[in-house]
Amino acid sequence: MEAFGKRVRQWRIERGLSQAEFAELVGISRNYVSQVERGVSNNLSLTVARRICGELGIRLDPPEVTVPESLRQFAKQDGLEPEEVQVLAAIEYRGSRPYTVEAWRLLHLAIKSAAGGR
Repeated sequence: MEAFGKRVRQWRIERGLSQAEFAELVGISRNYVSQVERGVSNNLSLTVARRICGELGIRLDPPEVTVPESLRQFAKQDGLEPEEVQVLAAIEYRGSRPYTVEAWRLLHLAIKSAAGGR
């Protein structure tokens, strides 16, 4: 959150806006803008983050992640939703990802189990 706040402050200053002016544009208090910029806001909602990003012209959507062929095969075999595939593709452990269909299946099952089967 601290890195986000630093970027918000940088973009706000580059656009010549005071915290009070920016707060009015976003529809939050100046104090809350200060908390966001300092990285101390513990409850920044997605709605407020989107409004902040919208005012600053920042894209909030995560970049597309490259999907390995083995993950594509697993997704097709098991009928995964595109969102699930993107989440799996973004996972790395010690700088690497699974490289077989079976390894992706095991990772997917482990995540589902940890999430209570959802």
